[in-house]
Amino acid sequence: MKKFLIGTLISILFIICVGCAINTMKINSKYDKNMDKVITRYLIDRFYDPNDPNYGDSTKAFEVHHVFGTETKKNVTTFYINSAFGVFRQSIDAILSGYVVPAVIKIKKTNSSYEVIDYEEPRDGKLYVETVKKMFPKKYVNRVLSNGTREELNKKLLKQVHEWNGQK
Repeated sequence: MKKFLIGTLISILFIICVGCAINTMKINSKYDKNMDKVITRYLIDRFYDPNDPNYGDSTKAFEVHHVFGTETKKNVTTFYINSAFGVFRQSIDAILSGYVVPAVIKIKKTNSSYEVIDYEEPRDGKLYVETVKKMFPKKYVNRVLSNGTREELNKKLLKQVHEWNGQK
């Protein structure tokens, strides 16, 4: 009888854990993929000035992001992301400036287009963890703080740079 109860409890815990994991995975797919382009364009426009004399000629900005999840209320979709951004000079892979940072972006649907209406990133230093916890839903905080998507984002960013430079 004791073994039966322990086995039943373990089975119930397993079902709950699997159910939670499946529910979390579905969140990322519930948005119009054109919004990814809006996010990228917004971040490039926000952080890159092609006329900045520090960059010189033949530079280009690139941005890639990982969507932890989204929430939609009325016509506003909130994106919980980790973003990698970099400015590169043509023919070299060296980054001139860039970042990898978690952010919360709100996009509003207006007629047939999208508009970024809010952007927030965590504060630096000792306030970083505290602001991440305030900005992101609890279910994403550990993944944001673990920097688990950093390597994946850097690879995607360099792939875009290599394609721009005509490399494979």
